[in-house]
Amino acid sequence: MLAPSSSSREPLLVGDSDSDRTLADSISLHSRSSSRSASPRPYRDDDAEEKPQYAFPNSQRSFLSRPKKRAFIVAAAATIAFVVLYALLFSKSSKGSSHSDEPEPVDTSKDDKAPASDQDIIHEAQPAQPSDIYSPSPYVVGPPTDSLYDNLRNDTLYITSFPTAGWTNGFMAEVNGIYLALLTNRTIVLAPFSPSHVVSSAGLIQFSSIFDIQRLSVALSGAGNAPSSSIHAPQFPIIEWSDLRNVDSPVTDEIGCWSPWMLGSSSWMDQPVPRDNPVGDALGLDISYMPTPSYAMLYPQFANDPHVTFWGLARTLFPTARRNALQHERIVPSSRSGHSLPPYERLACFDFLYYVSAADAYEWNTDYSPAWREVGRHVHWNASLANLANELIRETISLAPTDPIPPFISIHVRRGDFASSCPKDETKDECMTPFKFFAHAADRVARALRRERGVHVRYVFVTSDERDAGWWDSVRSASTYDDDDEGDGEKPKGLEYVYLNHTALGTATHPLVLASGHTEWYPVLVDAVIQSMGTGFVGTEGSTMSLVAARRVEDWQWGGAAGFLGFSGYTVANGTLEEPLVRMVKPGRAASSPLDEAMQDEVTKRAFKRDLYWE
Repeated sequence: MLAPSSSSREPLLVGDSDSDRTLADSISLHSRSSSRSASPRPYRDDDAEEKPQYAFPNSQRSFLSRPKKRAFIVAAAATIAFVVLYALLFSKSSKGSSHSDEPEPVDTSKDDKAPASDQDIIHEAQPAQPSDIYSPSPYVVGPPTDSLYDNLRNDTLYITSFPTAGWTNGFMAEVNGIYLALLTNRTIVLAPFSPSHVVSSAGLIQFSSIFDIQRLSVALSGAGNAPSSSIHAPQFPIIEWSDLRNVDSPVTDEIGCWSPWMLGSSSWMDQPVPRDNPVGDALGLDISYMPTPSYAMLYPQFANDPHVTFWGLARTLFPTARRNALQHERIVPSSRSGHSLPPYERLACFDFLYYVSAADAYEWNTDYSPAWREVGRHVHWNASLANLANELIRETISLAPTDPIPPFISIHVRRGDFASSCPKDETKDECMTPFKFFAHAADRVARALRRERGVHVRYVFVTSDERDAGWWDSVRSASTYDDDDEGDGEKPKGLEYVYLNHTALGTATHPLVLASGHTEWYPVLVDAVIQSMGTGFVGTEGSTMSLVAARRVEDWQWGGAAGFLGFSGYTVANGTLEEPLVRMVKPGRAASSPLDEAMQDEVTKRAFKRDLYWE
């Protein structure tokens, strides 16, 4: 096993000896260790003294110090500048009068046009992005190595975490980690997602296999308007573990990490333990943990609350707070080898970042969530996945490959693991909310779209983890679309409920999916893309998959103005529309009453009580 050693070579800092050194030259400074032992170089060496490097040799400095020659050089430069200026003026005047001095007119007819018809909203992917623009990444020493310690740059600080508890929850944790990287000016190392809500045989999947990392990097750099395909745009440093370590490395790296999870687990455990970490195991890491200091807790008065704050975690990554923590916090030895390494400074790692907030618990539910506003809304699907979703949508509603996709409403119905909370004396259908309530919500969203936005919707795409064929029959039977009905402003022609039958469509055998090696992941991924493409959305309250889909619809389709229906009840949380374009349906059983009344606040509905929001 490889671990950071106490001895290391002297640091070689980029730019110390030559301010004009190129990026490639600076990378070459961070050579790898010649032995198999991991010896990370320190980030800085305050004791090292550098002698100033002059821009010119002694003879040139002597020449420039002579006043007469300096005056000669200044006069010559002025003469050259005058000649160039005169030439430019002559060239401009010689162009004649055939060219007007006024700027050419610019066609802005399409720039500010609001979507007012079915053809105005088109759901298309961004152009395909090159995945190997920088290979290897400039944020590591070189190509992936067997040990992570051989590929960390001396002049760079990193941060990472290990997403668990389902794909959507893992995504939220990764976004929280990226936001923490922004706060601490560190390079984020994105971990792969574990298949805990797919099937174990699906294996880990890379962040970049789902999302457009380069587009995210440009957006986080503050150059959000730069084309996502531009390799010259400023970029925020983002890498993946596959950039750092060989995925099939035989080496196990010992490392110390922080555990925010231990702060909230003290009430139900005699001895708090870190979060289970299958991702870290799969990455070849042997981890010891130190609990994050208690000042990181969001609610220190509640010993069993797992929420911590961004700046509480960020504080531990700066020298003073880190030193204090190392003096007062205990280390939980590695469960594999028993080593007790303190948290590694250069690559800060955390066991679980789902419960991180700035001001309130479950902050992703709010319109002010900094993690979503600053990071999450910039995490777009990669072009391959988006194009696949577009292709399957067109096939489902019989469109030609070049036909634009019309606006539609997307629905996410969570039933699979939610059904485990049903009473034993009730069937699943007796316990779970009937689909007619989701259809009722979709009808209200469709009317709001037509009235408030002038958008006409025919199709409603339904996504769910339900496997029962009878339930899907109820989805199809909810359709009210009548092509012969002319419709009017208040009464649309009806809605047609459709869904992607991944078995019939052959999603798992699509060439793109087969080439990816992640056939069991793609039905879930495609469903998530479709959820985000809706011009309106209906989701399941308490589901983080619905929550993130609602956020995407709000920001990607309507710029945050969709009107999100809050989890606390059927009231608009942050919208101003008469009817919100995003709604949530509670997962419990509705009381026996007319359909319209059942959707109102005063109707009691059974909601499952749980400590976590689930996908």
